[in-house]
This record gives sequence, C-alpha cells and structure tokens, in this order.
Amino acid sequence: MRKVFALVLLLSLLVVATSVFAQEDNVIVDGLQNPRAIYFDDAGTLYVVDAGNGGDQEAPGDFGPVAYGYSSGVWTLEQGAEEPSELIGGLMSMGYFQSIIGAADVAVTEDAIWVLLSLGADDNDDATHTSGIVAYDRETLEEIAFVDLGAFEAENNPDNDEVVSNPNDMAIAPDGTVYIADSSGNSLLSWTEADGVQLVKAWEDLPVPTAVDVAYDGSVYVSFLSAFPFDQGTARVEKWVDGALVETYNDLTAVTDVFVAADGTVYAVQMSSGVSDTGWVPNSGTVVAISPDGVITDLVTDLNFPYDIAQDANGVLYVTLNAAYSEPGTGQVIQLAAG
Repeated sequence: MRKVFALVLLLSLLVVATSVFAQEDNVIVDGLQNPRAIYFDDAGTLYVVDAGNGGDQEAPGDFGPVAYGYSSGVWTLEQGAEEPSELIGGLMSMGYFQSIIGAADVAVTEDAIWVLLSLGADDNDDATHTSGIVAYDRETLEEIAFVDLGAFEAENNPDNDEVVSNPNDMAIAPDGTVYIADSSGNSLLSWTEADGVQLVKAWEDLPVPTAVDVAYDGSVYVSFLSAFPFDQGTARVEKWVDGALVETYNDLTAVTDVFVAADGTVYAVQMSSGVSDTGWVPNSGTVVAISPDGVITDLVTDLNFPYDIAQDANGVLYVTLNAAYSEPGTGQVIQLAAG
C-alpha cells in the first residue's frame, strides 16, 4: 500500500473547493493559500506557515504531473499589528490531486527560526527541494543549518514501506531536542546537533502520524490521521514517556494536530468528520479537549478544514481554517472564544 503524504492529501478523490469564514471579529489573519502551522514566540508574535498554492511549473511525479512553484513561506503578525508581514518567502510549494505540500511548521528559539519543509525524500543537498528543517538566523534570516530528513528516509526507510518523506510537524523539547512527525515515513524522528537525525519510533501499520508536541513534564504526544478509508473513530493520540507508550486516546477522527497546554490540557484538531463519495466532508472539522482519562469534549464544531492549533500567553486558542481543499486566498487564522 502506497504511503499517504502529510496532510492526508494525496488521494485521487474528487474534492469540492469550499470556503467558510468565521465571524469577522474572530479572524486574525486571512487571505492565505493553504495555512498549516501557527506558533507564538515569547514576545507574543504570531507565526503563520502557508504551504502556498503550487505554481505554474510542471514536473513528473509518482501520481502524475506535479505543479510546483515558490509560493510557500512564513508570515508574522506582531502584537498590535493589523496586518501580517512576510518573514520568509519563496519556499517551494507542490500540488496535485488538489493537494498542496510545502512549508509545514515553524518554531523559534533564542537564536534561530526553524522551518519544516515537507517536500519528499530525494537525497540531495538542496534545502529547498527535499524534506528537512531549515534554521535561519533570527536577526539576519540567513540560513545557518539544514537537517536533511529526506536523506534519512532514503537511507533508512524505517517503516519498510515505500521511500517517501513528508514531515508534517515538529516540536522542540526543553533540552533542545527537536522531534519530527513524518507522516509518509510513518515515523517519529529526533534531531540534536550532537547526534543528528535519529529514529524514535516507526509504525508499520500505516497510521500516518501527523503531529507531535512535548509537554512541560517531557512527555511526548503524537497524533495520527489513520489510514484509508479514514473511518470515524479510527484516529488516535499517543502519549510517550521515556520512550515507552503509556497512554492511547482513541475514538478520534482525522487528527492533524495535537497541542499540550501549560496546564496539561491536551487539545486536538480533527480536520473533518470523514470521507464521503465526493471526498473529505467540508464544514465538519472540530477542536476537542482530551481529559487524562480519555474523555473527548468538543470545544468548537462545524469548522471548514481546520488544521493547526496554538495558544497565546493569555491562554486564548487560535486555529488555522480553510487549510486544504479550499479556494485560493480563503485560508485564515481564527481566534477561539476565551473559555
């Protein structure tokens, strides 16, 4: 069975482009193409990763022609600003089967901005054409490091399936370890400057890991999409402590992000309620809270293809909306009501 790309996106299903807008006073950023991750730094600046909208160049691919261009990038919205500004632009974006991959995630440390690229498993040295993490100097925005995740997949193929890499999410632990969920690689990876890329866990049942987060106590949470046909209740979130699986939260659907708040609350984004005859069901995404004993509570429902969640210093949650299968320029970041 062929692996599924990050964002679940490479199925030859008919998808109806849909756009649904939240209440105007809840929209923080709009006009995006395919918004994926959002992130707040210590200063309260919001970072928004946009996977772009492909491009007008074409190349052959395993599933047919690939349209590509350099429309992906990272935007920022500083506290008090009314409009976002482009921080890093011109990153590769690829699309076919109405699916888009490109920049997937961002994280900020004291000296660097880390951008995750989800672009395949080609073993080459071009940081803009293979899956990996690009570190940019926080002041100059010059590239200072590149972690080649595509090469790791090509050399190791941890799940013993086809060689495909589309890392979808990353999290930086308090000790500086970077964890990466590779959706197509069906693996959780880690990286440190001393040890390079290491395999933490590979799943051979094709559950499609979509996101990873590290709690304040060091616990690692991994979310899963599940495999085709993406039946309701077949997705899950796993909790790992010291390399051991200690808890599994089941009965979830199409989970694309997991986030652990400072108070220990676990949040998950369910992109859609499932797949119908015409593709992923629009306007059926949800944000849920998961209690320590596995009780799932809907917080927000009827969202159109939500994808990623973040929390500001005041505890307010934000979600990307119209993150896939939507008309170009309809992508948004919305603020959820406090409480």
